[in-house]
Amino acid sequence: MSRRAPADRWTVIMWHKEGLPIADISRKTGFERRFVSRWIKKFENSECGDGMEDAKHTGRPRKRTPKVERAVESKMRGKRRRSSRIVARDLKRQKIADISYTTV
Repeated sequence: MSRRAPADRWTVIMWHKEGLPIADISRKTGFERRFVSRWIKKFENSECGDGMEDAKHTGRPRKRTPKVERAVESKMRGKRRRSSRIVARDLKRQKIADISYTTV
């Protein structure tokens, strides 16, 4: 399931506040009924509508920074296509990042 933008969620909530049933909201927006009913339920259970935003992600933080991602892309798209093992080794030698080839 792809994530919807907060604007889409608010559209669903506004039509719900106007009294439209879930089936009509689903037809107008093209969203699945499951999506519409979930966001209406989430909005009604939250205090002051603060539950409409995505929750912060838990778990281990990413090792790749935007700078590292750009370096990996430029190395992979160079004149010679390189394997991920070679790219990881080059990044480590150049002290850009110490990441594994599976991360690359």
